Amino acid sequence: MTEEGRITMTEFKTVVEGFRSDIKKVVEAMNHGFEKVGKEMQSTRKDIQGLKSDNQVLKIDVKTLKTDMHSVKEQIGLLLEGQTEIRAGLKERVTIRDFAKLDKRVTRLEKKIA
Repeated sequence: MTEEGRITMTEFKTVVEGFRSDIKKVVEAMNHGFEKVGKEMQSTRKDIQGLKSDNQVLKIDVKTLKTDMHSVKEQIGLLLEGQTEIRAGLKERVTIRDFAKLDKRVTRLEKKIA
C-alpha cells in the first residue's frame, strides 16, 4: 500500500490471483462432490431399473403360478370324480363269496340240464 492508503496495481493483481486460486479450489471441490453424487445417482438409476425388470419377471412368474394352480385344481377335480366312479363301481362288484355261490348254482343247473 502506498502512504496515501491506495493499493498499487501489483498488489491488486496479487489479491485477485489469490481469490482466483481460492475460487478454483472451491469449484474443484464442488465438482468432485457433484461427480460423486452423479455416480451415485447413476448407480441408483441402474438399481431401480433392475428392480423394475425383476418386478416384471415376478409378475410373469405369479401369472404362470396362478395358471398352473388353476390347472392343478382342475386335475384334482377330475381325479376326485374318477375316484368316486371307481368307488361306485367297486360297490357294484360281486364279492368272492357271492361269486362262489353263483358258480355253485350254475354248476348245479348245468348238471340238471345235462
